[in-house]
Amino acid sequence: MAIATKEQIYDEQISPLMTQIIAICKEHKIPVLASFFTPGEDDPDLAVTTALLGNGFEAPKNFRSALRELRPELFGGTPLMLRTDHGDGSTTLTAIIRYRRARPKQQREMTMNRDWIPLCVIACFYLLAGAVAPPIEALMGVWS
Repeated sequence: MAIATKEQIYDEQISPLMTQIIAICKEHKIPVLASFFTPGEDDPDLAVTTALLGNGFEAPKNFRSALRELRPELFGGTPLMLRTDHGDGSTTLTAIIRYRRARPKQQREMTMNRDWIPLCVIACFYLLAGAVAPPIEALMGVWS
């Protein structure tokens, strides 16, 4: 008899319960932060984290601090990139850019103003799409 991995146990037993918990928390606007460490041979750092914070889920600051400790990559300056391959053969690339609130004026004067970075990232994507799409379309014969 094979021993179930932590990931399999999460997928088979915990995930269905989390689906119910998330639905109840969304319905009643209850903030939640849950994280499960499910390492395996193929991914020794695998973790699953669910967070309903902000946007109507008013959680105490220590919830955000805990999330920052659990998933520091969510609070960095690098955008999270998601690639979605659709059944019709098309692909969507989505960048999730975190915008931080402005610091108090005293602190802002001492640091570099980075409010323009999200706009630059979006502009780069548009430039890249404009430079790459026409040659690909021409090669594929999409447009005549």
